[in-house]
Amino acid sequence: MPRRWGRAKDAREHTAEMSTEQLKSNDSLCRTLKNTSSDCEASKSCRYCENGHHCEVNISAKDPLPRPSIPAAAAAFRLHLRALWLRRSGLNQIEVARELQCNPSVLDAAWLSTEAPRAPRQVAKYIAAYEQRMLASNVEPFRAPLLRRGYAGNLSHAYAECASAFPWEQAVLRKRNYETGEVTITSTASSRQDCSFPPGLRTGLPHLDEVLAKMRDDFKIEDPGAYVLCNWYLDGNTSIAPHQHDFWSAILSFGASRIFLLDGQPILLAHGDLLVFGTQRHSVPKMPQVEEGRISVCIFWYPERRKADGVLTITLNPSEAEEALANDALAQAIANKAAARISQMPLDTNGRGVGRLENQPLLDDDSAEEEDHGFLSEDRLLAIALEVSMMEQ
Repeated sequence: MPRRWGRAKDAREHTAEMSTEQLKSNDSLCRTLKNTSSDCEASKSCRYCENGHHCEVNISAKDPLPRPSIPAAAAAFRLHLRALWLRRSGLNQIEVARELQCNPSVLDAAWLSTEAPRAPRQVAKYIAAYEQRMLASNVEPFRAPLLRRGYAGNLSHAYAECASAFPWEQAVLRKRNYETGEVTITSTASSRQDCSFPPGLRTGLPHLDEVLAKMRDDFKIEDPGAYVLCNWYLDGNTSIAPHQHDFWSAILSFGASRIFLLDGQPILLAHGDLLVFGTQRHSVPKMPQVEEGRISVCIFWYPERRKADGVLTITLNPSEAEEALANDALAQAIANKAAARISQMPLDTNGRGVGRLENQPLLDDDSAEEEDHGFLSEDRLLAIALEVSMMEQ
């Protein structure tokens, strides 16, 4: 089935070549995963590099989550919003202090006023606005991260299965405007491969889909637009730059252990580990000494969103649907017509999913930073919806 939002043909061929080469090591990687479970318990020296800075840490794939390393003003803002939310949940000041692991006197400001404080400049404006909306919606602001070691550790062959079965394509870089939150999708190739699946949290791999269904239940994911995006890091030279999402993430890690930086602190994610977090800044730095690959299977969702922002019905008779699936020009014409109708629909998305393609007006370079994954443009979401609708027809 053609992917209506696809990349250039040469990019797909390049992906196929890389995939074939990488798949040669799948069997040996699976054997390695079975033989290194005891090694994960012991601390080891890991080297990683990000933005030209080289670091070496002693770390274990059994370590708990470290405390965040963020500016004091950003930490105070985060603490204040979380204290307000817990207070509105019915806890008293002593109980909130115990929950947030701080001295009760630190929370005096949150007890003097019920209004959210003004965000400091160390917090990106779009993140501050999102978290303040979460507080107003009675959703936990600055969701505390959660690490579940071995959550999907029983899927010993998940890396090889995902590598061979998923529709990988060349990933491209994105830029985030940290004033408005707007994302620009560039045509610059990233070092990794990626793929995404329509809302429904299914990939077609039965055992993995069972884990995704469990994640939906465990973390009460009710967003009808929640979707799965996967990243393939072919080796330790593949990375993702630091960035933040204005939504929540649940990331399963399969394959080689890699350093994951969350709020500036390193976490060693091993095969089967699950990391859940909110708007925290995060990245996957380079680890040149790692020769094996890693695949992340991510669920992205808006916790405040429990119903669709709007409904657009596209009715196709079976013959037209079948023809559209085989005819890109016809499918594009249908998409254009639907897009015109969508543009006339009054939707309040509350700031979610704002994006542009690179050939649309560009961002001011001074206010843009690299954003590598976790964003679907309106065009891509529409293409997914059309494809699903045609399949259902």
